[in-house]
Amino acid sequence: MICCIIGHTPKEFPFPYEENSDLYCEYCDVLSNEVEILLKHGYDYFILGADEGTDFDIYDCLWKFCQYSIWKEVICWEIALANPIPIVKQLTGVELERNDMMMKSEKVYIAAPHFEKDCVQKRDQYMIDNADIVLFVWNGIRKGRVWNAIQYARKHQKTIHYIMLQDIERYSYEDFTGLRLK
Repeated sequence: MICCIIGHTPKEFPFPYEENSDLYCEYCDVLSNEVEILLKHGYDYFILGADEGTDFDIYDCLWKFCQYSIWKEVICWEIALANPIPIVKQLTGVELERNDMMMKSEKVYIAAPHFEKDCVQKRDQYMIDNADIVLFVWNGIRKGRVWNAIQYARKHQKTIHYIMLQDIERYSYEDFTGLRLK
């Protein structure tokens, strides 16, 4: 089964998006738990974007599961890009991480041949259209790209689950029940 995951870039997180931040570490734990629950429920194909923030975090979770778990031979993923990344001889930073994601993915989808005003929206719609379930990592703000994607998924009657970023510190790992349908 196919899951797409859509979430925020670092500037839209309600807490410091820094590896040494307690809330960021809790968020990464919640993300790993959610991915594990999806895998246990038969979701073995993931469609991800290739932006900083949630996309890279999910990619890291999936890569760890591929390397260190029973799902090593099961997990596949597809990278959906808003627009192609310029090919340069020496990639650094974000471009290097995106390149790594693309090299390891089963398929790469490009929403637009070059940057266009709505290319990110097209990418998100492609991801939602091709998924059985959509996991949103959402800050709760009812405007912007993630909110628009939520509205699109609702309109197309997709099964939707959320990780609410503003609730990260309230998640209890002892009582963790997995995905919360809203």
